[in-house]
Amino acid sequence: MSARVPVFVPPFERDAAGPRGDVLAAYRAAIQALPLSAEAAGGAEGAVVVVDGRATGGWAAGLDAALAAGALGVVVDEAVLLDADAVADASVGANSGTHVRAGAGAGAPMSAGVASAAGWVPVLVARRFLPRGLADGVGALVEPLTDGARLVTVEVGGAASSGVLRDALGWARVLTGSQLTLTAVRGGGRGVIALAESERGFPASISWQRGSGPAWLRVSALGATEIEVLVDAGMGVAVCAVRSARGEQVVRDGYEDGPRGQLRRAIEAVRACEPLDDVTGVLADLELQRRIQDAVWSPQGGDARLADHL
Repeated sequence: MSARVPVFVPPFERDAAGPRGDVLAAYRAAIQALPLSAEAAGGAEGAVVVVDGRATGGWAAGLDAALAAGALGVVVDEAVLLDADAVADASVGANSGTHVRAGAGAGAPMSAGVASAAGWVPVLVARRFLPRGLADGVGALVEPLTDGARLVTVEVGGAASSGVLRDALGWARVLTGSQLTLTAVRGGGRGVIALAESERGFPASISWQRGSGPAWLRVSALGATEIEVLVDAGMGVAVCAVRSARGEQVVRDGYEDGPRGQLRRAIEAVRACEPLDDVTGVLADLELQRRIQDAVWSPQGGDARLADHL
């Protein structure tokens, strides 16, 4: 029996929504870069499956299909929020009894109780602006419950479709150690300002500059420890500075935080029977992104005060 874990990357197909490049090509190359632990598979059954999170129909449908086909693990590459007319509901595993609303638009909130499919199948989500290695490095230096942020400032530039707003909100969630509740939004076509609150009552301000240029984010957290995260796609920078009474420590993106790192993590989780679940976090971040967008582009206009959980 081979010690290598089969990995299935679906063949490239031209998207009906318009021309797109082969966004999963790097995962095929990553299989070749892991000759001792991975081998190419011809189908999803018994394999780690890579799902394109930007495909027409929704990433939850692709996740559901992979699990139904008997995948050992799943890597979702860049789970995005779909337009309202592309909403796709998909059950996450026949045994979980929960549902993911993959492209929730106005009036279609995502399900709040989401579990990893099939109980023990590891589901990983690759996030360009919230790389796993950088987040883990920060987590090793900061304990949210004791060092966690009392005030978070989020600055974002770029199109929502790039995933930068989703991941900036994810950083705020990671640094506060809790989900965020949106309390106010104001803005329009070029920019948005929003206020949110953590479960412990600490505020977060969000400033989003929409644009077509290279996406970037800067997240600052003030508390017992000061944290500053900078991820800039145009400059190729992903770095975090952690400042405390112990001095300053700098964490940088690991060399293997691309597709090869995602496949290695998925393979290790499969071998260890580790029930990893990135879905719950990304759903919370996408839901907050949706609420910001809905509040700004709703018929009422670009100034919205939001009560409770909307």
